[in-house]
Amino acid sequence: MIANARANGVANEKAMYAGISRVDTLLSTLEKEHPQEYWKFMRATHEDLYGPHYDEEFAMWDVSQMHSTDKEGKQYSGAHWTISEIETATAGKTFPKGSTKHDLYVGYNSMWHDMHKIYSDAEILDMAYLYFFADEDAPSGKVWRYINAMSNCA
Repeated sequence: MIANARANGVANEKAMYAGISRVDTLLSTLEKEHPQEYWKFMRATHEDLYGPHYDEEFAMWDVSQMHSTDKEGKQYSGAHWTISEIETATAGKTFPKGSTKHDLYVGYNSMWHDMHKIYSDAEILDMAYLYFFADEDAPSGKVWRYINAMSNCA
């Protein structure tokens, strides 16, 4: 339908915005009834619009979904570090072009959930930097790509 509208010269900004508002209504229903498909669509659309990097909304959502258990069986969920704490802990480090503070927030908290059973916070900060941000042959947006691959919505 969209391809035909373009071919016939009737696809214009006004028509596209009207269609987008109907898509928003449809997405609201999809989110409630089929959350996995909703997040899969949202992730793909986010990447189409913004590239493979986090914004605040996606970062907060993905970190809120993280969970782990320590050696003593205590369960943790959500952020271990705030954005501000990560900014302070990583001051002076160089990050790949395009990295956002939200990429750092997700990457460092992800590494903490995966490694805190064995390693100290200081060691995890070093590991997260090396794995996500100092990997010379990694594609742009490694944190976004990794979390998407690990997500239930991938």
